[in-house]
Amino acid sequence: MIIVLLVIFLTSFASLYGALTAIDTTSGNHDYLYLLLFTTSGSSIPSFLTFIALLGPFVGLSLGFDGIIGEKSERTLYRLTAQPIYRDSIINGKFLAGASIIFMMVYSMGVLVVAAGLLTTGLAPSGEELARIFVFLLFTGIYICFWLALSLFSP
Repeated sequence: MIIVLLVIFLTSFASLYGALTAIDTTSGNHDYLYLLLFTTSGSSIPSFLTFIALLGPFVGLSLGFDGIIGEKSERTLYRLTAQPIYRDSIINGKFLAGASIIFMMVYSMGVLVVAAGLLTTGLAPSGEELARIFVFLLFTGIYICFWLALSLFSP
């Protein structure tokens, strides 16, 4: 799981570098500059959005399979289900734990991309642009959580 998270962070920084080299900040048009950091692809590397769309499901699937299969292989799932706990509560707890990790990962990457954009361009984002980035990251987290839920119900 840690390797998958490291791959996600490395590819997001690579796509950020590609976007920073492709965006022209010297022109007078600075509308939605920070949104361009998430959606612009460089000359040889895809955009942040493309990497998250391709690698995000791996994070959700690996979290879900590790949550159930890891408990099965350590034989703690049998002890857990022997307690007076509903199975739905176990699955919901596994989902909420995975969803919190996913949202922390997505929003931390978003903050790092915005911070790197602020350091390199020197231009502050507008409130509307920050709201759009927040909604974009929210839907990105929901997209990855869909794959988490799918993997929790498959074993």
